[in-house]
Amino acid sequence: MVCPHNAWTPEQDYVLGEPKLEEHLDLLNLFTLSKKEFNDKFAGTALLRAKRNGMLRNAAVVLGNQRYQPALPLLREAAMKETDEAVIDACNWAIQSIEAKPASD
Repeated sequence: MVCPHNAWTPEQDYVLGEPKLEEHLDLLNLFTLSKKEFNDKFAGTALLRAKRNGMLRNAAVVLGNQRYQPALPLLREAAMKETDEAVIDACNWAIQSIEAKPASD
């Protein structure tokens, strides 16, 4: 209600503060969504501001920081098929981080 960005926002049909997303975001699932699927899933949320590429970059950094080994196949695939340099760099960094020192359980 006090955010200047919202001054131009149309009337909302949900209760202020009501969650529009699940509590936990599945980072691995982000890598499986097409641009259209991403836009459909996050329509009406602030996550669209980051756009798909921004979210993939951030997800790769989180997965790399967590040294999350199960993410390696998706990170490798994304590093090969994505076209955004920031996403590719983040995926390659995450892969190197995970391979250098896997997380201890």
